[in-house]
Amino acid sequence: MPANIAEGCARFSKKEFTHFLWIAYGSLAEVDTFLIISQKLGFVKEADLVDINELKEEIRKMIKTLIKIQN
Repeated sequence: MPANIAEGCARFSKKEFTHFLWIAYGSLAEVDTFLIISQKLGFVKEADLVDINELKEEIRKMIKTLIKIQN
């Protein structure tokens, strides 16, 4: 996600930046999938997922805010 945001920021238009913000938003959905798989395989404890999911939601809100202010 950070790399997508950085790449979009280096572009020369709001439209391109917004496009890369949406890609970062999609990458966050991929993180959801990896967390589910990690939990099922026993790599992540349920208790840890609560904290991780809270942080993930903060990041999701930040990306959405960035998208909104670009439009």
